[in-house]
Amino acid sequence: MTAERGASAARLVLLTTSAASCWLLFMAVHEFGHVLAAWATGGHVARVVLSPLSLSRTDVTPNPHPMVEVWGGPAFGAAAPLLLWALWRAVRRPGALWLQGFAGFCLIANGLYIASGAAFAAGDTEELLRLGTPRVVLALLGAPAAGTGLYLLHRLGPALGTGQLDSRRARSAARWSGAALCALVIVMLVLSGGPGPMR
Repeated sequence: MTAERGASAARLVLLTTSAASCWLLFMAVHEFGHVLAAWATGGHVARVVLSPLSLSRTDVTPNPHPMVEVWGGPAFGAAAPLLLWALWRAVRRPGALWLQGFAGFCLIANGLYIASGAAFAAGDTEELLRLGTPRVVLALLGAPAAGTGLYLLHRLGPALGTGQLDSRRARSAARWSGAALCALVIVMLVLSGGPGPMR
């Protein structure tokens, strides 16, 4: 019974640290999409706010094609992890389950972010509405992305809750996941120069 409690605690740590890592990586991929779109359309990236202690943001000025730049974040942020997972799975490399979970997380996060603009706007959705995107378009694009992400997570089945791991493997996975999260936070803080924006 004690071993099972220990395994359950380790699974909870693994799930929590994996979700936190997914959130931080989601922000990085999303902002990279804004950066790529800005560069592709002749914009100048003035600042990227990317810190584990704040919400991410990309400031582009001048921004000759703001509609493309704004859509670049959620579009790349949803598509890139999905494509990476599909390629990883196709070549049958270890880690495909984690990448499936990350792809699902990014689809849900970007999808809900865009779909939420149909009801209330903030950040990218506020800018998209200002640029003339109809609210119904935000809902029609965001909802299927979020649904696809939920489907990918559902397909993980017992692996999502790590019920497939015995006590020893669950503890080992939790340690590695916790260490990876700590490393990710440190890297983000170093790159951002501390708790403020990354320049």
